[in-house]
Amino acid sequence: MGAPDQAIAAGQRALALATASGEVVLGALANLFLGLGYQAQGDYRRAIDCCMQTVASLDGARRHERFGLPYLPAVQSRVRLAWCHAELGTFAEGRALGEEGLRIAEAVAHPASLMFAYGGLGRLSLRQGDLPRALSLLERAVAICQDVHLPAYFPRAIQFSNSIPMRASACAGWAANRRQAAAMLVWPAHLKSPMAVLRSAAITCGMLPQRT
Repeated sequence: MGAPDQAIAAGQRALALATASGEVVLGALANLFLGLGYQAQGDYRRAIDCCMQTVASLDGARRHERFGLPYLPAVQSRVRLAWCHAELGTFAEGRALGEEGLRIAEAVAHPASLMFAYGGLGRLSLRQGDLPRALSLLERAVAICQDVHLPAYFPRAIQFSNSIPMRASACAGWAANRRQAAAMLVWPAHLKSPMAVLRSAAITCGMLPQRT
């Protein structure tokens, strides 16, 4: 999101219209996109307030509807909440919301929403410093991209790797390997390779144990 101020202004206008008309779903979506704007600004507490409004509004059968969006809003709102909580260091709250979003995505077996949920939980694990869990979750997101051919969604997995915590003694080769993995994105046939490169680099740097 390149212009969060404009996104927030548009979201506020949409929310005002939804409130005036009593449109519950429109209000939920307005709050979701307003939350995205606040998140992009780094205002995580306001983003949490907005996304929680979305969660509250999309209950019952509405949880399983996309309303014309790429992801289920009920999933996206919970994953965004997980990210915001991760940035604030409230990992337990974030994980609970992210896992709830994953269960909703699993219930409807929607691939893009599943990818988003796994990727979001992976990002939270990265911020918490749990690299083995993070890579496992991100690899599942990548596998979904490959299995159902969603190459447009794949770059998120590598972008999340920017948050991988570094030990002071970690080798300098990690950054080079991450750049190599990102460069491989131009070949959809190699969708699994970037994560394999990152895992190999982490093992080499002593950030992950060698698989036996």
